[in-house]
Amino acid sequence: MLRDKYAGLETPAFLADVKKIEQGEPLDYVIGWRDFLGCRIDLSERPLIPRAETEFWTELVIKKIGQQPAKVLDIFAGSGCVGLAVLKHCLQVEVTFADSEESCLRQIRKNRVKLRHAASLVKIIKSDVFSNIKNKFDFILANPPYVPTVGRGSRVQTSASKYEPATALWSGADGLDIIRRFLTDAKNHLTPTGEIWLEFSVGQKTKIEKLLRENGYKQCQFHRDQFGRFRFVVIGA
Repeated sequence: MLRDKYAGLETPAFLADVKKIEQGEPLDYVIGWRDFLGCRIDLSERPLIPRAETEFWTELVIKKIGQQPAKVLDIFAGSGCVGLAVLKHCLQVEVTFADSEESCLRQIRKNRVKLRHAASLVKIIKSDVFSNIKNKFDFILANPPYVPTVGRGSRVQTSASKYEPATALWSGADGLDIIRRFLTDAKNHLTPTGEIWLEFSVGQKTKIEKLLRENGYKQCQFHRDQFGRFRFVVIGA
């Protein structure tokens, strides 16, 4: 892929990029983009790099939505990869993107233009969790920060901790600080038949089950990722 960036020519810039990779910089940042369900997601603002596990459940969401009209919220949107993939494959959706970081909002705008999604189908909002979100949605798609700062689960790849945004990774001692805030208010932004799709880390299932009970959620189903690990939950209104 790096050779594709330079048309197969070993230019000084190519050799400089090779050195960056040898020093541990993620390949996707060096190349400048990553494919996500057929969308070429620009990463020039250095948002969280889209992961295969997120791609796995996003594809399931796309199948669930199909071609029905739907209002979708991509919250903690980062690069916007989740909502942009939904826009590409589900032709009757309106997607609101929300993130607290200005760099991510710039990235989403860049990707919307590059992927040629109609501006009329897209809203981009700066919001700390639900602070600036007023509407209700048929689907709330959430990939929040969930890496704990202490304990076994706090270990991440060096390339992630060194190069990817800390605000998109870490979330308190047990990794659930942001998820706690999210679940407190998320149900208030669902339509009567709406669903929340929430990604979380390996080993957090039991604590999230407890949070769901404490916040009055009655319908929830936990799912495994493509590697057989519990990594996301679908929550009903």
